[in-house]
Amino acid sequence: FVSDDRYDADPHQAYRLTIEHIDWSVGQIMQTLQELELTENTFVVYTSDNGPWLNKKHHGGSALPLRAGKSTTYEGGMRVPCVMRWPAGIKPGQVCRQVASTIDLLPTFALIAGAELDASRPIDGLDICGLLDDPDSESPHEKTGFYYFRNSKLEAIRLGDWKLHFKRTLELYNLREDIAESKNLAEQEVERVKQITAVAERYHADLKAHRRPAWSATARNAPGK
Repeated sequence: FVSDDRYDADPHQAYRLTIEHIDWSVGQIMQTLQELELTENTFVVYTSDNGPWLNKKHHGGSALPLRAGKSTTYEGGMRVPCVMRWPAGIKPGQVCRQVASTIDLLPTFALIAGAELDASRPIDGLDICGLLDDPDSESPHEKTGFYYFRNSKLEAIRLGDWKLHFKRTLELYNLREDIAESKNLAEQEVERVKQITAVAERYHADLKAHRRPAWSATARNAPGK
């Protein structure tokens, strides 16, 4: 979707025009920060919430060589690029190849701003300030893992280089050697499957133990609800 002044009825132009419009929009934000002299200590994050919408075909984008796209828990649906800019706190020109998540932004921003999160309400995000200081340091998720949900169901887990999909037939991939998730190693790595499954089960039990309503009773009982 683009503004009316950039619209072209030709659907084959939609993807190009959308990217150009996003680029222009970000430019407007950066220009405004500069005019207000706020660039030095403003933390700008440019990323996406999911991979390409493949059923849009010619203007849906591509995640290759990653597998699949939006609405899947394969890497093409979940892994996205991210650019961070914060002159006061991040050295320019660095590349971080560790994996983090948008759920990490809240605890990271809270720590930077000196705000305290409510310890009685556990969240899944982790502070990634260490990666901002040293992009070669270990991700805080390296040991705790990444958990991939679809339709409120845990469908995959990643621990280190290994990713296990809980489908009808278990699928295990070594992402360092097979980023395209094309070689299922579940039958060759039976013990590893058991170990990762046990981690997933402990996580699921902890998640259930700390679950809370999506909205408060007050909101549910408000007039008109």
